[in-house]
Amino acid sequence: MHKFVLLMTIILYPLSNYGQERIIWTSFQQLDSLLSIAPKETIIFIHTDWCSYCRKMEKEVFSKKEIYDRLNKDYYLVELDAETVEDITFDQQVWKSKTPKKIPDNIIP
Repeated sequence: MHKFVLLMTIILYPLSNYGQERIIWTSFQQLDSLLSIAPKETIIFIHTDWCSYCRKMEKEVFSKKEIYDRLNKDYYLVELDAETVEDITFDQQVWKSKTPKKIPDNIIP
């Protein structure tokens, strides 16, 4: 049953984005499964909410059709907030944040 659900997710996931021209992001949990079935190179886009260079990359680079078509075709893409407090599970390992909580945007350390 687990393999059937995984197979259906892999088949139907791209259809959920049909007609939406953009980068198709995947999670680390999905990446683990996808790599075991159909290996491809992986790009991890590490960003923060406050990073102006990250926002510029999203608006000016990831929004270009020739770029997101090529990226979606040739790579698995994972978006990672550098300030996340959520655990990341990949390849049977768990990475935990060393920061107890995300710092609010209006507070400068």
